[in-house]
Amino acid sequence: MRKCPQCGEEVEENSVFCQNCGSKIDVPVVTTTKSSSNGINKVHLMILFGYLTLFIQFVAILASRYNVRVINSDRIILYPLMCILLTFYVSFKLIEDERTRVHALIIVLISIFLFIFGII
Repeated sequence: MRKCPQCGEEVEENSVFCQNCGSKIDVPVVTTTKSSSNGINKVHLMILFGYLTLFIQFVAILASRYNVRVINSDRIILYPLMCILLTFYVSFKLIEDERTRVHALIIVLISIFLFIFGII
């Protein structure tokens, strides 16, 4: 229970006015903000995911270049296509934050370069 600043009477937590004297009571504003560590962790994970997709794209291109036998060898070129889509998704998410725009540009440029290298 809170106390009225005018008369000192106890009032309910969600009351806007005192039941005794009728004066307005300031309701404390509770703001929900993201913790900085949680936001940083999500950003780091997104950056890591972007570079991981580049690595997978690179491995898939090398595997298709050197005719590595895999179970789904007819689908080995689809992995770079999926990776380029994932890198664009990650880049669009990263470009929203000012701190990660450089990573977004690096990921997109390397992904496009790897995709062109894989087609040639």
